[in-house]
Amino acid sequence: MLTIEISREGGSLSGYVVDASEPNIGNYLEQHSNFAELVTHRLRAYGERVALLRNMSVDEGQRGNGIGTQLVSEFMEEAGNAGATVYMLICDINEGQAPGFDLKAWYESFGFVAAMDTSEGPLMLMPEYLAEEMVGFGRDE
Repeated sequence: MLTIEISREGGSLSGYVVDASEPNIGNYLEQHSNFAELVTHRLRAYGERVALLRNMSVDEGQRGNGIGTQLVSEFMEEAGNAGATVYMLICDINEGQAPGFDLKAWYESFGFVAAMDTSEGPLMLMPEYLAEEMVGFGRDE
């Protein structure tokens, strides 16, 4: 497992890259979804290497200045260099956002696609074809 921690003035991001055959992804998804076993089975069957973006925060006073975009872009580059074939996150729509800011649409601008609902918000995946496969698993909660 490769841990990725990115910090800069005004924000931070943490995540990791791991082979789907390791228990990390399944353990994480079990906390949020009834479909964890189905998702991890699919990822393991194809030998995916998963980059999981776990936590990102941008200071309120710094929002709208591109810090979040820089953090996600850097995460994706580091994860790609580590061999990631799948990118995953849970879009925590319950967290406070700036008025009028659509977090889900913002992640979609990077290429993430909502695959299924979780207790925190949509599970978003990239590449798109994988997210579309997961939609067939149904809706959670």
